[in-house]
Amino acid sequence: MPRFITLFVITISLYWLLARPLILGVIVALNEQPIIEDAQRDVATVLVLLDALEQHLTTDELNALMAKNNEISNIPMRKLAASTPSHLTSNVAPESPLLERIQIFNFENYHWSFMTKQGNVYHFGPALTINTLDRLVFILWFFFYLGFTMICLIWAWQWRRRVKHLNTVANDVAAGNLSIRANEHPHWRLGNINITVNHMLRNIEALVSSQRFLTNSVAHELRTPLSRMRFLVASLPEQQNTHIKAMNEELDELDNLINDVLKYARTNNTLAKQPVMPKRVADVLRSEIQRHSIQCAKPLGDTIDDSIMVTAGAGQLEQIISNILSNTIKYGKPPIHISLKKISQYTARIIIEDHGSGIPDTIIDRVFEPFFRGSQSGHGYGFGLAIVQQHAIQLGGQVSAQNGAAGGAKFTIDLPLS
Repeated sequence: MPRFITLFVITISLYWLLARPLILGVIVALNEQPIIEDAQRDVATVLVLLDALEQHLTTDELNALMAKNNEISNIPMRKLAASTPSHLTSNVAPESPLLERIQIFNFENYHWSFMTKQGNVYHFGPALTINTLDRLVFILWFFFYLGFTMICLIWAWQWRRRVKHLNTVANDVAAGNLSIRANEHPHWRLGNINITVNHMLRNIEALVSSQRFLTNSVAHELRTPLSRMRFLVASLPEQQNTHIKAMNEELDELDNLINDVLKYARTNNTLAKQPVMPKRVADVLRSEIQRHSIQCAKPLGDTIDDSIMVTAGAGQLEQIISNILSNTIKYGKPPIHISLKKISQYTARIIIEDHGSGIPDTIIDRVFEPFFRGSQSGHGYGFGLAIVQQHAIQLGGQVSAQNGAAGGAKFTIDLPLS
């Protein structure tokens, strides 16, 4: 931007100092003589008529005729008094040729003097219309501003294209594609923003890869001693069945924790690696409600719109609905109110609301945090709703939790339509 402003200021300065006087000078040099000759022929017609009129009209009649002419003509005419100085009287005689008795003394404002055969001097002008030179200057300015406007439009289009390119990169990153990069070619760069964005993306991708590698490595290292412990437990005498059962339950719980951690880590890059397709939300809702044996407050046919389609990867929409229904079963009470509708031309909304005691105000802002559990006595490790939020964001939507009018927990999922 500063470079463009500098070039613009230099261009305008050079135009005013050099180009404009040169162009105007060329215009005047090429057009002044033809304009004078055309005007002389026009004035010659008037002079011929005045020569004839002065021979047949009195002075008063001639003055009245000029007054009438000045009322309707755009170029006024008047007779100069004998005492008025005129360069014609010393250089031209009444018997001189016609064109010699016509002389200009102010070309730009179209002022003329001419002498009749009777020796009277008349003044002709100024013209009340724009002369040819003014028109040429106007055309010059018109094309200058037209060119400047075109330059500004081209410059604005280039900047709009660059901003649109960065917006596309940002949308891909939001969808989970951390391998994308902004074009650093000068024709696509927006200052140094493209380079900075690429540097940031490389750091983020390296950080996520390091986190994924660490998570997988820790899970692998934890599973190895777990397998050994299971083998040792299986080798214990049958007389210690009570202890063996308790130990197996603890080992299963550790195994489930590892699975939840790995599943949550995989959701960070799920959408970028798998194909997406349109899905009918009503079909997924009915399938998950049946699988979880949910008791609905109203028939689904009255509360859901069967025509709604959203774009999601394999298992993503199912995971969102399943995790929320599982949470409702653990902490809520039936019947469950489930609805599906369009809230705008571009967005669908799913609402799942139970009739339990709701979510305490002190923790309602933390229910989507990983490892956070609403009740320490409950099962699970606090990954269910965190995974729901991850998938909703990857699909371009959002999820929120609040307490409904009936007092139970109310989850609202907004997703973009296909």
